[in-house]
Amino acid sequence: MKFSRLLVLCEANICRSPLAASLLQKLTTARVDSAGLTARPDDPADPVYLHMAQTLGLDLSHHRSKPVDSRLLAGADLILVMTGGHKRRLSERYPQFSGKIMLLGHWIDDGISISDPHRKSVDAYQQVFKQIRDACDLWAAKL
Repeated sequence: MKFSRLLVLCEANICRSPLAASLLQKLTTARVDSAGLTARPDDPADPVYLHMAQTLGLDLSHHRSKPVDSRLLAGADLILVMTGGHKRRLSERYPQFSGKIMLLGHWIDDGISISDPHRKSVDAYQQVFKQIRDACDLWAAKL
């Protein structure tokens, strides 16, 4: 199956999902969007990831968060989430889309959850940044 429309989800849509969406957009021909399970509308990207993304040639300065809804989910061929908890909550809330939800970290060590670095140490941000970069590289190779 060809996945031409991807949706990447995290909690607030300010750290992990905008970074992963931007990176997947760069690495694939797919159209990639992002949203958050508990996102407030129009929050900017986390300043730490704004800077880190620039090291990969990515510009998150125009990113604004948005909450996930059924329209976004219906428009995606593949929905990538950060944690098993996200997958469970999303499947419970929108069971009709459960078959197309997978972990972003699916291809790393039989599937890893990518934790939220928001308001944690720079080391935590860097660790999650590497996990997202590695996961996106692996997804790009599969897509």
